[in-house]
Amino acid sequence: MKKPKALKKGDAIGIVAPAGKMDPSALEKGLERIRKLGFEVVMGKHLADSFRYFSATDRQRAEDLQWMFAQDVRAILCARGGYGSVRLIPHLEMKQLKGSDKIFIGCSDLTTLLLHLSNFEIPVFHGPMVSHFSRTQNPLSDHFFLRMLTSRDPIGKFFHPTMKSLKEGTGEGALTGGCLSLLCSSIGTPYEIDTEGKILFIEEVNEPPYRIDRMLTHLKMAGKFQKVKGILFGTLLNCDPPPDSGYTLKEVVLSCLEDVACPALWGVPFGHGNENITLPLGLKVHLNGNERTITFLESPVG
Repeated sequence: MKKPKALKKGDAIGIVAPAGKMDPSALEKGLERIRKLGFEVVMGKHLADSFRYFSATDRQRAEDLQWMFAQDVRAILCARGGYGSVRLIPHLEMKQLKGSDKIFIGCSDLTTLLLHLSNFEIPVFHGPMVSHFSRTQNPLSDHFFLRMLTSRDPIGKFFHPTMKSLKEGTGEGALTGGCLSLLCSSIGTPYEIDTEGKILFIEEVNEPPYRIDRMLTHLKMAGKFQKVKGILFGTLLNCDPPPDSGYTLKEVVLSCLEDVACPALWGVPFGHGNENITLPLGLKVHLNGNERTITFLESPVG
């Protein structure tokens, strides 16, 4: 991956809303938390606007993002997900953005922009947004966010009590992934996810088990599991079947991976839950399904 310079305390982070609109009080709470982590913030022009279910019109949101890449900020952090990221792509002047050393951070609906921007040599991190920081403080999320942005030393071996082995074995490769529904919708587009030789990470929210099944089956039939080196399942929030269903979500996922020959971990703390560790796309990691560990082999910043 392209490694930008490490951030330091006092550096500025730009705040944009490429998708849904954000509640003003939640926005202010999140910004205050980011300031407490040691960073200045530069506000996008349309953070307080509203248009339908977006933060602003497509062109306004695209112009805001384009403008922020031209500002004196070291990273760009998205306010929240929702829907709308895909609608920005036709309005972005990628020749101007290509090769930028500004880190772009988001998750959920922003999976679309993470995949798209990564094709233009822009460092992109799947991680907490302002909406996450507006909720209660989470030490693990804060630790990963700061380490990934500011430390030149690799995190090394990582284990969390929630992490369980779905499929044993070991694999090594660069990270890629995001929200399952957005990964599926990337297929057939210019920003289609490339999983060959990669460690694929997947999370989702508010999807019943049959939809999780359908989307994983779609990825498999599209060949996205054929040459993958490993799979990490993060938080699948509010995706479990009712308690009396007689099956679990984990069993559903396992049935989709039955003929997939790679290690896989369940319950890695990233995604829509309270814990959302930062995962830079392109970062090399080693997955050990026997030990239930992930070893971060390098730092994403230099």
